[in-house]
Amino acid sequence: MCEHTIMVVEDNPTTRKMFRVALEREGLRVLEAQDARTALEHMKRQAPDLVLQDFCLPDMAGIDLVRKLRGLPGGQDLPIIALSGFLEGMEEARSVSAGFTSFLVKPIEPSRLVDAIRLHLPVLSGADPNLGRARRVLLVDDEPMQLKLLSLQLTSYGFEVATASDASAALAHAANNPPDAIISDILMPGTDGFELCLRIRRDPALARVPVTLVSSHYFEDEDQSLARRVGANALVRRTPESKQVLDALVASLAVDAPRPIEPVELLIDEHRQRLIRQLQRQVRANGDLGRACALQGAQLAFFHRLATMSENRGENTVREALIACLDAAGLSRVALYLAGPDGAPVLQHAIGFNPANHERLADFFGLESLFQDIVSASNTCVIPSAQVPADIAAGILDGECSKSGLLVPLRSDGRCVGVMVLASRSDITDPDSVGFAENLAAKIGRAMALVAAHLEATAASHRYATLMEHAHDVIVVLTPEGTIREVNRRTEELLALPRNQIIGRDVRDFEAAGQVGEEMRQYKEEVERGSSRNRCVRLARADGAIVSVEFNSTPLTVGGERLVLSIGRDISEQLRVQSQLMLSDRMATVGTMAAGVAHEINNPLAALIANLEFVNQGLNSFGNDVRSRLQSAKPSAHDDLRIWLSGQLASVEEPLRDARASAERVRQVARDIKVFSRPDAEKKEAVDIRRVLESALRLAWNEIRHRARLVKDYGDVPPVEGNEARFGQVFLNLIVNAAQSIPEGSTEKNEIRVTTRLANDGRVMVEIRDTGCGIPKEIRTRIFDPFFTTKPVGIGTGLGLAICHRIVTLFGGELSFESQVGKGTVFRTLFPVAQVKTAEAEPTVVFPTATRRGRILVVDDEVMFGAALRRALTPDHEVVSLDAATPALERIAGGERFDVILCDLMMPHMGGMELHAELALVAADQAQRMIFMTGGAFTPRAREFLDHVPNPRLEKPFEVPNLQHLIASMVR
Repeated sequence: MCEHTIMVVEDNPTTRKMFRVALEREGLRVLEAQDARTALEHMKRQAPDLVLQDFCLPDMAGIDLVRKLRGLPGGQDLPIIALSGFLEGMEEARSVSAGFTSFLVKPIEPSRLVDAIRLHLPVLSGADPNLGRARRVLLVDDEPMQLKLLSLQLTSYGFEVATASDASAALAHAANNPPDAIISDILMPGTDGFELCLRIRRDPALARVPVTLVSSHYFEDEDQSLARRVGANALVRRTPESKQVLDALVASLAVDAPRPIEPVELLIDEHRQRLIRQLQRQVRANGDLGRACALQGAQLAFFHRLATMSENRGENTVREALIACLDAAGLSRVALYLAGPDGAPVLQHAIGFNPANHERLADFFGLESLFQDIVSASNTCVIPSAQVPADIAAGILDGECSKSGLLVPLRSDGRCVGVMVLASRSDITDPDSVGFAENLAAKIGRAMALVAAHLEATAASHRYATLMEHAHDVIVVLTPEGTIREVNRRTEELLALPRNQIIGRDVRDFEAAGQVGEEMRQYKEEVERGSSRNRCVRLARADGAIVSVEFNSTPLTVGGERLVLSIGRDISEQLRVQSQLMLSDRMATVGTMAAGVAHEINNPLAALIANLEFVNQGLNSFGNDVRSRLQSAKPSAHDDLRIWLSGQLASVEEPLRDARASAERVRQVARDIKVFSRPDAEKKEAVDIRRVLESALRLAWNEIRHRARLVKDYGDVPPVEGNEARFGQVFLNLIVNAAQSIPEGSTEKNEIRVTTRLANDGRVMVEIRDTGCGIPKEIRTRIFDPFFTTKPVGIGTGLGLAICHRIVTLFGGELSFESQVGKGTVFRTLFPVAQVKTAEAEPTVVFPTATRRGRILVVDDEVMFGAALRRALTPDHEVVSLDAATPALERIAGGERFDVILCDLMMPHMGGMELHAELALVAADQAQRMIFMTGGAFTPRAREFLDHVPNPRLEKPFEVPNLQHLIASMVR
């Protein structure tokens, strides 16, 4: 047979597979389409011979699809059969003109499906359309489906076909228009096929017409014999392809029609006997069918109860299902036993038995060995029988007022798992009843296995749902295209949306702006590779907030469907902490660099100031000497020279004073930088708040000068308790914020006012007031939140005010603000008054003048600074300058002694601390003669060292006269 192509359009994979198997078994080629789009693609490539189409599809209405198929090449005359499980859908399909060819209601048995399809298949490519040309055939059958199927098949071979639904209609039609041949079914109401053939042979006008009888039931030799004797050309079996019918028809047309070979009376009598025999067979068939229906009803009842198990999880679910099953099967007493771990019978359910016999019933009537034999041999045991002792059998049956019973093995997955006990007041020991019981037990065994599997699956599903719902991580199940199929409760919390507003949407709907394309590209690459990796995705919550989630996505195949399991963890706080740590690290680095910058500034600055001081002193001495000489000379001779020299001195003195003032300003800036780089930033001390404000204002001056006038309104306030470095950080941040709230270019119109005064509660108040843009009302509650900023990306981190608030509260203070949009903002800090003593300024010490020239050793890695000190001190002392501590140690260890050792604290290789320690060991008197100089780059170790040694120390840059006086006090 040539192969026909059937296209099955069905979105349910199970139904689609069932159809495919049934059709391929009949030699048909099957194209599968799970949706309308795939069906249209198949149709465009090659039109099938027939389309079997589900009416409800996921991507297109069934009516729309049939219209599109009709519009494609080869679709106009294409048989398209609609399938639907909904009557209203079928009515809608029938109302469409020029649409579906036929209609089938689901569920449909495979055999009926095949018959329905063959009715609409086109002519087979191997058929000869001229075979039946000019031949008329009369078909007689009470089954419309069979009548139509055979009619189409004969028409495809060229026969002219007429039909009749019973013998009377057939005889009337044949009398009016005699056919060339008659084909009749045997089993018909009223007159059957045998009698119809006999009546045709007795009609002179029709006696020569060939008659072929067809049956699905009459197969015995006696049936064939009767067919020949009533004058039939042939009796053939009905098949879907009808090949035997066609062959018999062609053969009958080539020969004369046979005549009845016996007297009519004898034929009629035999016909009656065959009818009786057929009726008996039909009764048995009906009985078997009834039992099959009962079994099917029992199964349906049982499975109906199982289907409601998810709604009713009570312990009586299986019991109720069994009751419904037995009622459908016409039984009243059943007991189910399963084999325990040790093989002993364990009663699961007992229905209809006398409660007084429960103890014996629970003990399997004392027949445990029989139970084990049945389980091991998997054979049914009849009661009464030789396998069951008569007294035991009588006890079982009499106690239940039963006539017979069966012990039937329960099978599941090819093995016996228990025994079903049936007891009935009727006889259930005949082969049919035993077969029925065994079938029922097999179904119940499988059903109980299904129950156990269902309960396990339900428990597993519940465990899965519970674990998923209570997971602290975000769990999302997606399709490969990115459609969200399932989420857990943590996902709802994270997105601030209910589940029904998340499922079914594209994952890109929830991604923050600016990253959709890149994230989707990475997602698709992972799905294609089948690999998983961690990705950080920024998601937008329903309230507008942005959260960062680290997802690990794993592509999986679940039940034949490709899915992606994505598990994510909210790392927003982690990223914030990391960012803050990075910022803190940068701040620490900046502080270290600032200390280094201060140190690097102070060293050359010290040399600059020393040299300027030296030049200034030299010029003063020179000028005094010149003036003295000019005063002693005659005025008339030196007037011009005096005027010239005075002018020259004045022109040099003024730039030197300006240079000295500029150097002093640099020194002050370097000291301000040191305030922000101190390592003991958490140490509490008494702080002069005005001095801290001055330092912060000097550092922020470049931000202020182009935007506003600076007004200082310092009231007399006591020291506050806190830390100079931390407070400097607060005020610098507040002042810079105030300046940046004012646009550049309107200096005279804007003002930044810094005020200090005592508050009513005795605390020290500092106000920083600006005339800037102000803070909008809707964001005022968030300005102290970490990472909140209104500045453009790259300008601010959103940590400044949060850190300020933390510092102020850390030291017991309070930070608040008031603001008016368009008028400005005032930030107000309140600090408790210091309970510890203020670090008193070092008293001015009047040093005596040196009584002799001293021997001075200068140890500093800054060569220019050492040279400057040497020039400044040489007029009064002998000065040795070295640029490293190691040579100094060698000279002193070699016996040289110095009145004063000026040593830099921080130097490479060996610093002042190490030199002091070595001298304490080899020349203790020289260690006491050391004066430490520092450029400001302190380490905690260096600060601790200076706190514990009594030696004098000088901060670079220092005044040369102060150094000279200090040296004079040590050179006596």
